[in-house]
Amino acid sequence: MKKILYFSALIGLCLNAQAQQKKERFSERFEQNTIYGAENFVYSLQTLTGQTYTPITTTGAIDINNGQVWDDPDARIPNPFNFPILGVNVDSLDFDFGLGGVMIGINYTNPLLATAFIPMESDIIDRGYISGVSQSSIKYRIDGNSPDRILKIQWENCGSYDEMDENGTLNEFVNFQFWLHENGIIEHRYGPRSTTLTPDFWHFSMPGLMTGLINFNLMTGTESNVHLLSGPVNNPTLANTIFTSLTGMPNEGIVYRFVPEGLSSENMAANNTFKSIFPNPVRDEFETDPIFSNGTFTIIDLQAKVVQTGVLTNAKAKVSDLPKGIYIIRLEKNSAIHIQRMIKQ
Repeated sequence: MKKILYFSALIGLCLNAQAQQKKERFSERFEQNTIYGAENFVYSLQTLTGQTYTPITTTGAIDINNGQVWDDPDARIPNPFNFPILGVNVDSLDFDFGLGGVMIGINYTNPLLATAFIPMESDIIDRGYISGVSQSSIKYRIDGNSPDRILKIQWENCGSYDEMDENGTLNEFVNFQFWLHENGIIEHRYGPRSTTLTPDFWHFSMPGLMTGLINFNLMTGTESNVHLLSGPVNNPTLANTIFTSLTGMPNEGIVYRFVPEGLSSENMAANNTFKSIFPNPVRDEFETDPIFSNGTFTIIDLQAKVVQTGVLTNAKAKVSDLPKGIYIIRLEKNSAIHIQRMIKQ
């Protein structure tokens, strides 16, 4: 029997008194058309189209459902990275709040704060639910080497619970991935799907899919740092209104990339001949390639705040007063730019 998740009881928000018998979607747990976030976004949005969608293979991956038929998966994926996401040092990503397409990041030493990761605000289900033989999987894997690792989570061949509930069929399907980069970048990636999708895959009052990020406090019921996508799927903008969505469903090859302010993913690929500052981790002083001698550096924490700037005198700089932690450092001189992760000990 389907469970109704009264998540709003945790965050102190009111439910619609006329709620239907259907399961409550994540978006229905918030007050409609209320602006929660500030005008200044913590992340900037980059939309990529025509990207190759590469499925996660079973090699090195952990299969959450392990061949079992699933609905409303109750699973937890540990976060391998130690940095705050929308102000929360996320210990794990939990599925049990979001009907399958939404994950909640919680810090268990301070469980009142949480971050919602929303690649697909949809009540998804195993397409083998009717037959009892699984046809859909949810798996994850960590790719790459530090400091360039990526946590990749994949939903494969997922159907719609609402289609099954209304029509007794599971014909429509979607594939999508969530990537969390070690440098703080977040990506929602979309793969093959049914040529036409009914509104079963999104909220009936919306013109399309709800996707993005939300930060909230479980005690006070207040939300902040709302980053939801609004507008055409190929060229959306960020919005801080809860009941907002895309106008449709992303096609295969679309990637929505959330980049911490101050960190440009394009510039990260620049100057590939330069590899690193050293030492890294750093205690008091770091050194860099001579091409940056007398250039500038900017150090940004993972909440996108600039914490130190200066000149690379003789390609060196002191950071002894910088608190311990993980940062992004940007080196620049003329047209040469290098951005990387830096650990301060």
